[in-house]
Amino acid sequence: MKVWLDDMLDSRDSSDRHTPLGWIGVKTALQACRLIKTGKVEAISLDHDLGVNSSGTEMCSGYVVAKYIEKMAFLNKIPRIESCEVHSANPVGKTKMVSALANASKFWDSNEYLASDTIIQEMNKMIIAAKRSK
Repeated sequence: MKVWLDDMLDSRDSSDRHTPLGWIGVKTALQACRLIKTGKVEAISLDHDLGVNSSGTEMCSGYVVAKYIEKMAFLNKIPRIESCEVHSANPVGKTKMVSALANASKFWDSNEYLASDTIIQEMNKMIIAAKRSK
């Protein structure tokens, strides 16, 4: 699935922030994290500033989602998200989010390397065991 995180999904004044065709639009960090946790997200685009709730309290930012992706990649709890983008106009937030997503990519690279190395080790053990049984 493709996930588009933006608090202005329905804004008449910001049509460029509406959910693109073929994407699932969510307005909160929690909604995005729940979808990410399924392991079925193949692409994600994040906004940083997610507005305020009905009581005037600032909502969690897209940075929380980027850090969640980073953590889940580090722990090898989700498969690689092939396309991670940031469409925020907040330059400081965007920089922080891009950094977290870059770290996630490094963790996925490392995990894939370790997985391939483990597979090779297991295959070698099987070959040795097969030779011994002859």
